[in-house]
Amino acid sequence: MNISPIYSQQPVQRRIERVEGYLATPEPLEFNKSLVQQLRIPAGFLINVFTKDLGNPRNIAIAPDGTVYVTRREEQDVIALRDRNRDGRADEMRMIASNLPFVNGITIYQNRLYYVTDTSLYASDLGRNGAVGKPQVLIMV
Repeated sequence: MNISPIYSQQPVQRRIERVEGYLATPEPLEFNKSLVQQLRIPAGFLINVFTKDLGNPRNIAIAPDGTVYVTRREEQDVIALRDRNRDGRADEMRMIASNLPFVNGITIYQNRLYYVTDTSLYASDLGRNGAVGKPQVLIMV
């Protein structure tokens, strides 16, 4: 059967379908040191609180220089945390990007920081000491 290419370009009739789903939203917990003590870690590992009181952190990416980049969905931003005196606790917090509704995923690849919202993908070059270049929009829906 030989189908003419013209038929493959015809629009499909649109249908409206009902979709039902469930949204599970975890209950926020106030920080309490006893929560850390409940964590089970393998022998030879240590755990400590790097930072707290960040609001609602969503995802993190850690750069080779130790800078921790965090997306915060409710705050609509990306922040950078650094431990300058190397005591295992963040002592510097900087805003990297703001006004990002639904900011979520974040990663580092080939010395670039990538982060995504529900409609856009951004990339910034990473500099020294946690510095981040001007964000570039890669995809916008």
